[in-house]
Amino acid sequence: MNFDLYYPHNIKYFDPIPLINIQFINNEQEVVHIYYIQNKKVGKLATVLPALSKREYQFPKNSKVGIFLMKDLKNPYRIVKLINGTIYIIP
Repeated sequence: MNFDLYYPHNIKYFDPIPLINIQFINNEQEVVHIYYIQNKKVGKLATVLPALSKREYQFPKNSKVGIFLMKDLKNPYRIVKLINGTIYIIP
């Protein structure tokens, strides 16, 4: 088991669902919230990225997420469909 991997809230590493490996790099001086996007609406909280952090995650395959900055939690900074092996850099 790799202790450097993170999982979204309510996803366990032993769940029998297909997962993809991605990486988030938060270059902001503030916390970033990542929510699932379902049917073009903001869903449940997936994870919170600390300021100036770099984390590797395993998300469920075909996940679509919205990245929200602390200064504007009503409007997403970006909405992305996660792709296996991709690094997402938040300015």
